[in-house]
Amino acid sequence: MTGRTINTIISEKSSFKGNLVLKHSIEISGYFEGKIETEEDIIVTETGQIKTDIRARNVHLDGEIQGNIHATYSVFIGSKAKVKGNIKSPNLTIEDGAVTYGRVAIDKVDSKNSKHQDAEE
Repeated sequence: MTGRTINTIISEKSSFKGNLVLKHSIEISGYFEGKIETEEDIIVTETGQIKTDIRARNVHLDGEIQGNIHATYSVFIGSKAKVKGNIKSPNLTIEDGAVTYGRVAIDKVDSKNSKHQDAEE
C-alpha cells in the first residue's frame, strides 16, 4: 500500500468501542465496535474484527466486518475476509475465497476523489 500514512492503529490484542472520526488512515488488527469515518483509508487485517458501519476513501479488508461499507473510491476484499453488510463503492475487488452477505452498489467515482490510489496493493 504505497504512499499511505497510517496514523491510527488498533493492534491485534486491543479492542475499542466508540466512534472515530479521522482525517488519516487507520489499521485495525484487533476488535472495533462503533462507527468509523475517515477522509483516507481503512485497513482491516486478517486478525481484525469490526462491528460497525464504515465510511472512507478506500477500504482494504482481510478480516471480518459486520456492518455496511461506503467507500468513495474503492473496496478490496481479500480471500480470507468475511463481510456481513452492504457495500457501496465505485470500484470493488473481491478475491476468490472471500465470503460476502449483503447488497452491492457500484457508483461513479466522485471527480474530487478520482485522483486517489486504489486500496489494493
